[in-house]
Amino acid sequence: MEKDGYSEEEIEALIASTERALIRFAAWYLGDRADACDAVQSAYIRYVRFLQGPPPGVVRNPAAWLFRTTRNICLDVLKSARMRLTTPLEEAQRCDSRAAVPGSDDALLARDDLKLVCSVFETLSGREREIAVLKIEHGKSYREIAEITNLTVSNVGFILHGAMKKLRSGCKEKGLL
Repeated sequence: MEKDGYSEEEIEALIASTERALIRFAAWYLGDRADACDAVQSAYIRYVRFLQGPPPGVVRNPAAWLFRTTRNICLDVLKSARMRLTTPLEEAQRCDSRAAVPGSDDALLARDDLKLVCSVFETLSGREREIAVLKIEHGKSYREIAEITNLTVSNVGFILHGAMKKLRSGCKEKGLL
């Protein structure tokens, strides 16, 4: 059934294809899955309202639009709650899926390596972490990252290059490379 230029099936397909990534992205900002789910739900509501208008909106890249909106909602939540930005690696450190057998040598080494990687990742600025997560974890293109963060494509490239250089250098210093 068509409603103001979009179908319910299209919206459901968009949600199915973006929800998990958006929740992970929001959880990276907010540090809480329930808050992340609320932020993503708000982004979807804003998306549908934008499409309905008035006047009806047009979105060239719905996924980038949703990431940018989710980011803005998270920033609003952080401002109002004065929360601290956390990294996705901290969450991974708490539940390392590579550690198959707790207490095994492989599991201990994996946990130690992950702690070292976390410490290197935390040397990045908030902006560098955000861009690195969008590129590495979410596989976003420079253009998509630029749309999400309201930066130019060349700024994204510059910041990401600097972040990767810091990560590589930090990993070498810690003996991870």
